Amino acid sequence: GDLTQTVTSNYSGSLEQLKTDVNSTVATLTNMIHAIQQTTTAAMQGDFTQRIDLSDKLGFFRTLSESLNQTLEYQQRMIDELMRVFAAISKGDLTQTVTSQYSGSLEQLKNDVNATISKLTKIVASIQQTVDTVNDAIEEINKGNINLSQRTEEQAASLEETAASMEQMTGTVQ
Repeated sequence: GDLTQTVTSNYSGSLEQLKTDVNSTVATLTNMIHAIQQTTTAAMQGDFTQRIDLSDKLGFFRTLSESLNQTLEYQQRMIDELMRVFAAISKGDLTQTVTSQYSGSLEQLKNDVNATISKLTKIVASIQQTVDTVNDAIEEINKGNINLSQRTEEQAASLEETAASMEQMTGTVQ
């Protein structure tokens, strides 16, 4: 696993070719490990946009690099979709959902996010219905208060008339 060592002695013929091939393999492995480390470090820091350059990759290294790049693209797609949905939620928009198909734990995350949005939508609808009911009740109470106020004024006027009649009768009796 120590890729800091290379063959340094000079040889001739096929041994020199073997030396060149071994040193080339060490350099290729070192470059590949460096590229993987850069990409995974960026991903661990939340940057899923870094990709391994495929231009100089062949065989197994190209396949490995393509797989890692596809994994990062898959992760970035989910992150982009979650960012879109949560940005909408933060603005009060509960109409956005995660729509792409995923697999494994990302599919479970998608389902949980969408279920949360659905429950929030139901809660908001229930609150709105309660607010409407309370507003209707307040309107009925206001109408009742106005009606009561009018009847109270009518009763007060009637009492004034009765009091005036009583005064007249008292004066007549006296």
